[in-house]
Amino acid sequence: MSVRRLLNTRGYRRLLVAQVVSGSGDWFATVALLALVYEISGSAMAVGGMLALRLMPGAIAGPIAARLAHRWDRRKTMVAMDFARAGIVMAVPLVHELAWVLGWVFAMEMATLIYLPAR
Repeated sequence: MSVRRLLNTRGYRRLLVAQVVSGSGDWFATVALLALVYEISGSAMAVGGMLALRLMPGAIAGPIAARLAHRWDRRKTMVAMDFARAGIVMAVPLVHELAWVLGWVFAMEMATLIYLPAR
């Protein structure tokens, strides 16, 4: 299938735009969370800890989440996890303690863990 034909397909265009917006939001959130953790803690080690924490859900529950995501409707799963991640990112500025920020980061990564196999 040619790229032009794909881009003429309404469903594909909508998916492409949604993925660009979602991916951009993911990167903006990552940079903002890194800055927030550094601002709260003043420690580069805490920033590194946050990055390591982002890897933990995949190492712990990756295969389980992938099996669950494949059993559910992909579209609904992707939308639900995107809304969950957006809600988590919007809630982060309301907390000013490092432990809470790290907890929200962990929750966001768990939602991402379910989102990715559905995508």
